[in-house]
Amino acid sequence: MPKRILTEAAAWIWPEELVAIDSAPRTTVRRQGVRRQRRFLIAGCVLLVGIVYLAFTVTKASAVYYLTVPELEAHGTSGQQRSVRVSGIVDAGSIERDPSQFVTRFTASDAGGTLPVVYKGPVPDIFQPGIQVVVEGRLGTDGVFHADTLLTKCPAHFQAATPQTGQR
Repeated sequence: MPKRILTEAAAWIWPEELVAIDSAPRTTVRRQGVRRQRRFLIAGCVLLVGIVYLAFTVTKASAVYYLTVPELEAHGTSGQQRSVRVSGIVDAGSIERDPSQFVTRFTASDAGGTLPVVYKGPVPDIFQPGIQVVVEGRLGTDGVFHADTLLTKCPAHFQAATPQTGQR
């Protein structure tokens, strides 16, 4: 019995250097089992590292927060080097459309700043003056924001219904 306990302990600690104390074929089976466990453990670790890496890169790539117009102006030329999202409200009378080229020009303003925007593509149905927009793109050297994406935020028109007299 003590030989078997020593053999099992040695198999877990030093599986490659295990010297069979008793020459029973169980030692070979146990050694193969330890190798199989080690392979599964290594494969599991590699799989886990791969999943964590993919989750991190996907999250990092899609984590683009939007800036306000004054924040973009404070960033200066860094807005020209990378794609950013900017939030603002469409100014009244600033919308100019060229339907032949699908180009829309407008200005978006926020507390303390105004940003001229050029967007090429289909415009959402609720796009109008006074609506809040989020544009994604790059700031040009001419100070005009060239948007690749135009998102509009739906205004909230939901109000709680007030019961009228005589209704429950």
